[in-house]
Amino acid sequence: GEYSISEMYAGTYTVTATKTDWSTGVVEGVVVSEGVVTSGVDMVLTPTETYEYCESPSLSIPDNSPAGVYDYLTFPDDVEISGVEIYVNITHTYIGDLIVEITSPEGTTVRLHDRSGGSADNIIGWYPGDLTVTGPGSLDDLIGENAGGEWSIWASDNAGADVGMLNDWCVRVTGSGGTGVDDMDIPRTYVLGGVSPNPFNPMTTVTYAMPSSGHVELSVYNVAGQLVKVLVDGPETAGWHAVTWDGRDDHGGSVASGVYFARMMADGFTGSTKMVLLK
Repeated sequence: GEYSISEMYAGTYTVTATKTDWSTGVVEGVVVSEGVVTSGVDMVLTPTETYEYCESPSLSIPDNSPAGVYDYLTFPDDVEISGVEIYVNITHTYIGDLIVEITSPEGTTVRLHDRSGGSADNIIGWYPGDLTVTGPGSLDDLIGENAGGEWSIWASDNAGADVGMLNDWCVRVTGSGGTGVDDMDIPRTYVLGGVSPNPFNPMTTVTYAMPSSGHVELSVYNVAGQLVKVLVDGPETAGWHAVTWDGRDDHGGSVASGVYFARMMADGFTGSTKMVLLK
């Protein structure tokens, strides 16, 4: 729709558009001058939905091992997060030994549990809600990030004589998937978007877009121009997409700190963007 606001004082404003069950649009720095019509303040809102994905790794948590264990969950949807909940099912003989952290595809880490509780408890339930996030960090820190890509959970036992299991965990995201505004999400040209986070450790997400369906190659190269990792090589649909790189090469080995380049090739288009891995 189209809206107008009259009788504004001269000044600089932030314009916000909200709609129940839709994303929020925000435009900052709108300058209103006396006697002048300010126009061109445009925003696109998209419907919000809830997405939920779970893993059941049934991983033993090593006793008295600060290195802990990791498990990974691939979130396939390109969703801007407006709310997030994390489900954890850990059974342990003394949860006061445990640290549990979640890391988003954009590299934001939140400590869910930090060595509290005792032998009468397990860690079973949803954060926040059933369970309280200990911190540092809050799940609100993830708002505005893209949920698409690889999430990870880490559980670490920091004292002796107790054992446990990471049984199940889930990521539930409320947000805008960008599917409700038909062609407005389809770019007119090929786009190799940004890398976030950048610098990064241990993983980052590369965004790219296609004006039409076709074959796309997206790979990581080092500063010497040597191929490090093939991220995408195959047919892709029109629209925006995201892929996560975990700092590993095609053989599964961790690469060294340094500068790398994501290079995209599709139907005559070639683009590259720099990313920095810091360990």
